[in-house]
Amino acid sequence: PPELTAESYILMDAATGQVLAEKDPDSLRYPASTTKLMTLALVLEGCGGDLTPQLTVSESAVTAVGPGSSSIFLRPGETLSLEDAVWAALLESANDAANVLAEHAAGSIEAFVARMNQKAAELGLQSTHFANPSGYHSEQHYTTARELALITRWALTVPGFAELLGGVSHTMPGNPVHPAERQMLTDNRLLLDDPPYPGLVGGKSGWTPEAHFTMVEAAEREGRTLIVVTLACPRKADRFAGCAALLDYGFEHFVPVQADAARLGLPPLPVVCGGERLGE
Repeated sequence: PPELTAESYILMDAATGQVLAEKDPDSLRYPASTTKLMTLALVLEGCGGDLTPQLTVSESAVTAVGPGSSSIFLRPGETLSLEDAVWAALLESANDAANVLAEHAAGSIEAFVARMNQKAAELGLQSTHFANPSGYHSEQHYTTARELALITRWALTVPGFAELLGGVSHTMPGNPVHPAERQMLTDNRLLLDDPPYPGLVGGKSGWTPEAHFTMVEAAEREGRTLIVVTLACPRKADRFAGCAALLDYGFEHFVPVQADAARLGLPPLPVVCGGERLGE
């Protein structure tokens, strides 16, 4: 595999979960705004693809935005569509939009965070714990490269999620509280490059002083989808270059094969029901 500056990374086949390359994938790391992949997937799963509802920004959603957070400066009482909030959370990594989405989906930020942790448990993740829907730094908000890849693997099965990841820009219309339009643009260099990275589905970046630079990307070629996660990168450009290098490595050095079970020499497996052996 290529040499990366990321302290942890993993390259995973989305269809099978097979790991193609890894570096310290099970150490606890802060995910920063790659957290929003879980948030957005849960919101899309819950809304059933209907992004038309109008949301009203609460005082609590704004108050919960931590100092120095990325945001689109939503104001209490302001209304926006669910679609606008989703794009703001993805493209602008807006923590205020993530809070609004959480309150809409679960009634409160706390209830939504409980849902995030419940989903992590359902996915069998044992080294992931969420403290908020945005990725704002908390000692109680962590995951690993492996488990973030598994979250992404699940998220890609949620209808509309993969299409969302590939978005580049969005214009949010003005409203009585904020009359001016808001222009949103991704910072994902693999999407913005001319041409974009071949087969890129999309991804999500993150940064906090504690997490350093983080990135999740997915790409598809010839029916194969690969997921790459890089955590704790020292420089912003490293996360994009590292993801591209790992994806190149995966597509160039691995191909799926079908094996005839009869030729694998697998041992017979017992079939047991209620403690009684029924056969093999």
